Amino acid sequence: VRGKRASVVGRCGVEGHVGLTRKEKRAGLRMMADGSESSGEEFSIPDPKTGKKFKPTLRQKEDIFVDAMYSYYAGKPLLDDDDFNALKDDLMWQGSRVVSLSRDEIKFMEAARAFAAEESIMSDEEYDALKKKLKDAGSFVALQTEPKCSLVTQTCWSDCVQDTTRQTVLYLPAAGIGALVWAFVSYEYTPLKYTNPLLSLVVGIPFIVVFARLCTGLVLPNPLILTGKCPSCGSDTRVYFGDIATVPGFKDVAELKCGACSAKLTLDRNQRRFRLNEN
Repeated sequence: VRGKRASVVGRCGVEGHVGLTRKEKRAGLRMMADGSESSGEEFSIPDPKTGKKFKPTLRQKEDIFVDAMYSYYAGKPLLDDDDFNALKDDLMWQGSRVVSLSRDEIKFMEAARAFAAEESIMSDEEYDALKKKLKDAGSFVALQTEPKCSLVTQTCWSDCVQDTTRQTVLYLPAAGIGALVWAFVSYEYTPLKYTNPLLSLVVGIPFIVVFARLCTGLVLPNPLILTGKCPSCGSDTRVYFGDIATVPGFKDVAELKCGACSAKLTLDRNQRRFRLNEN
């Protein structure tokens, strides 16, 4: 578990201040909350050892932001509104993704960093459940999209995400047929024949969506397209789970070969993770 949690810290760009421990960094934030304000256009923080202010790097600002958000959710804010807004604006200008993190993502990152600092804010079971929830939602903080290998387990893997674009395309043929059916019915049997055709189409969206799902489900029951990188060569690999009419397809586990390097791969539908099969 230590390796899994530590990998989250490095992947999400979150690290402690150079020369400062986790407790010393929090002490610096409390100094700001007690009355010391950041000055200038860039966000700055006082060093608890010397009292002098320094300008954190981008990764250090992200670390401070995660700390501040987690403490705020816990009812113990570390920054006042002005300092927090200055930090958030600074990160937004630098294009950081941490400013858009949800509450669960903040909690997940804080748990990973706390574990790396030999602290604990949640059990392993809570951590794994939260990670699965974020992975299912496609959150970047919980996904290991780049291939990675473990010396402990002697395995290589990479996480997969749902290919929403191709998944949506599966429903387009039935949606087109549904639109034609709705256009005929609404023109022949409803007062919508006297309205703008575009307005009639908008009104019929619920019918078209239901029609597309039902018809597609008859041919492609419970379809799922996952995409990820091959743990061996890093090339993009896609897998379709589900039957195609009467032709059986992958159910829960897919065993396949990479189209680029011919490496043997195993993909679990629920875990959504490619694993390199050495045998």
